Amino acid sequence: RAADRLDASTVPPEPRPYLTDPVGWVKTRLGGHLWSKQQEIARSVVANRRTAVKSCHNAGKSHLAGKIAAWWIDVHPPGEAFIVSTAPSYPQVHAILWEEIRKAAKTPGREPLMGRVLQSDEWKLDDGTLVGWGRKPADTDQHGFQGIHRRYVLVILDECCGIPEQLWTAVEAITTNADCRILAIGNPDDPNNEFGKVCKPGSGWNTIKVSAFDTPNFTDEPFPEELRPLMLDPHWVEDKKRRWGETSPRYVSKVLGEFPEVGDDTLISPRWIEAAQQRTLEPSPHTVLGVDVARFGSDRT
Repeated sequence: RAADRLDASTVPPEPRPYLTDPVGWVKTRLGGHLWSKQQEIARSVVANRRTAVKSCHNAGKSHLAGKIAAWWIDVHPPGEAFIVSTAPSYPQVHAILWEEIRKAAKTPGREPLMGRVLQSDEWKLDDGTLVGWGRKPADTDQHGFQGIHRRYVLVILDECCGIPEQLWTAVEAITTNADCRILAIGNPDDPNNEFGKVCKPGSGWNTIKVSAFDTPNFTDEPFPEELRPLMLDPHWVEDKKRRWGETSPRYVSKVLGEFPEVGDDTLISPRWIEAAQQRTLEPSPHTVLGVDVARFGSDRT
């Protein structure tokens, strides 16, 4: 009978109790635990269009970002949400954040999330719909993320202190509607780059600082004992205090979670130095030496 037929438009939407509760979602859906600063970050993604997290070393930044990405896809209608991630290099995209997303999507002992998270750093639903990807466009490509048109877009900038301004512009271009979110997480190494700018007052970003002394091994907040070895070790902090000094740029950034003061007469920033230390010198018939000869002054080298 006609009375027995219910028009699809009158069917109430399926309730989504964790749409605004990523902390509860992680606990219930994944059986995971978020400590206090992680909870603050997750809730900021709900409440703010742009969240910037300047964090000390080894505070579980990428671990948290992977769970937030999984929550974003799981709580929104299938096919209407999309996640994009980028980092200074593709190995960082693949081996760090997307490895965390893969773990979250197939948490042992829990029902897997919808679709499949592939080794190609793509998330696809069972019907083939693409709902997420990790990319590292060229540093100068302001159009590197074009073509994404969904109502709910979440962009994660991981290790974002090393991401150039052009890619920040590309991210802004795909997060123009009110239901989109940007989460930028990184060590505050250089106050003069784009990450430093968005962390300044008046930028329109909600900025959260995570110091080593906020992490669970330094506080008395409840925390699973089996997870403590994965968190920042007080002995490491004490060692860096002794070796680097409390006023050194590295200590300020890696331990205190603050941007170091870099004056106008600083030619080489701490971030450049760390990037050089991480690179591998390729064999060459010529030796190239970059030298800052001038001791002080206005860079007349």
